[in-house]
Amino acid sequence: MSMYGEPIKIYPNLWRILGLMLGVSVFMFLGYYMTKHPRQYGFLDGLVGYAAMAFCFIGVLIGLQWLILIIIRKPLARIYDDRVEYWIPMRMKYEIISFRDVVTFEVYKHGSNKSISAMWLHGDGEPMIFSSGLVSVDKVCDLLNDKLEQFWADRKKRFGHREDEGSMCACQLDQKKYLIE
Repeated sequence: MSMYGEPIKIYPNLWRILGLMLGVSVFMFLGYYMTKHPRQYGFLDGLVGYAAMAFCFIGVLIGLQWLILIIIRKPLARIYDDRVEYWIPMRMKYEIISFRDVVTFEVYKHGSNKSISAMWLHGDGEPMIFSSGLVSVDKVCDLLNDKLEQFWADRKKRFGHREDEGSMCACQLDQKKYLIE
């Protein structure tokens, strides 16, 4: 737990997950229909049907995992005053990013999907797990940047310029404004 206070907890959107599961279930049913009622090319229809069912079954399992997280009230992310912890489904654990290592958070768009990227002090950004299908990425990114700015302002008050001289974050935070596209 943070020494500053209670975390802000971010949960996935229930209706988006149910819509995803419904859509995937429809395609799974269509794959089943292709296997039971083949057209002229029976073998090819069956092969495509089984492949569609297998692919869509994975989508249903992922949706069930997100539903279980909602039911047991496990947040997708917890934002503290000094760090952010976000859930990695494949590892079944939280990844921790300390604000001490981050310059800014930015929205990263790849295709039609958006995610949040942390711009590190020493290196490029690493995409985080927040995707546009589960939460509002723009709002979470604004919140993360506000918390980051508050963190560095608190550190500057507590330690003065002495500790911040070694890092490039002190001068970059003063010059950089958080513009999110």
